[in-house]
Amino acid sequence: MKRKKVFPDFFILGAAKCGTTSLYAYLDQHQDIYMSKPKEPLFFEAEFEKGLDFYWEKYFSGWKGEKLVADSRHRNLYLPYVAERIHAVNPDARFIILLRNPIDRAQSHWWHYYRRGYEQLDFEEAVKADLERIGRGLFNTPEIIGEYADESGKEVSGRKLIRYRTYLDTGYYAEQIECYLKLFPSTSFKFVLFKDMIKDPIQVVTDVCEFLAIDSDECARFDYSARNKGKHLKVRTYTASNLMKNFLYASRTGSIFDSLSNIRNKPKIDSTLHEWLAEHFRPHNKRLEGIIGRNLDHWV
Repeated sequence: MKRKKVFPDFFILGAAKCGTTSLYAYLDQHQDIYMSKPKEPLFFEAEFEKGLDFYWEKYFSGWKGEKLVADSRHRNLYLPYVAERIHAVNPDARFIILLRNPIDRAQSHWWHYYRRGYEQLDFEEAVKADLERIGRGLFNTPEIIGEYADESGKEVSGRKLIRYRTYLDTGYYAEQIECYLKLFPSTSFKFVLFKDMIKDPIQVVTDVCEFLAIDSDECARFDYSARNKGKHLKVRTYTASNLMKNFLYASRTGSIFDSLSNIRNKPKIDSTLHEWLAEHFRPHNKRLEGIIGRNLDHWV
């Protein structure tokens, strides 16, 4: 079957660990939607020069005439050059943006990499390293953009390349959304808070389908089991050094017994670091409130 003339019709945007994988799985069950296969197309961040035919064949070749086609690469929100590329392809595109408390999101992002052995620094050290990187700037020259694109999706010795830590500025949602609002009308956006989707996924998906102007009646029959949940550290695949660091990290906030029992679980954030993170994200959260029209005081 020939490809659609204009696509994608909508995008799922949102930072890592904000629920994009779950929403992708829920919407993929709708008869009127064809979600990209696999979930995370690299087209707009790293393959744009290869053209739309390449994009279609690589990610949408299984299309059977569904009304809507969607891209769900969460990184499309973070990268500042992507909005213009999307606008060039479909100026009438719609966007579902998932948002999560940036403190929780940052730690979950770090843990996702740390438990796999991709990240060697503990959370506090990783935050400091990220802050230093932000101070140097990023994605502000064509050379840096090209370098990032060359590394996207690559692995070395079975491990992802993590040259750019983005635990902090991935949570600067307001400035990322503003890049899109410069190009698309406000009616093109549906904002979803992570906590709302956890609490009532059926209602959220129903609202999303209504936003997309497709039948929402079938949403009640979908499988709403959570996807891509954070897991404990697997002892058999991690070094003694990682386990010891996790033990010491956990022991800062609890007893030796608690540290032993939690050695494979995501550690608690040190209270001083949590306070610093709250102050760091507060102005970003206030700026976001003005965009989405919701109070976010509970995020800090």
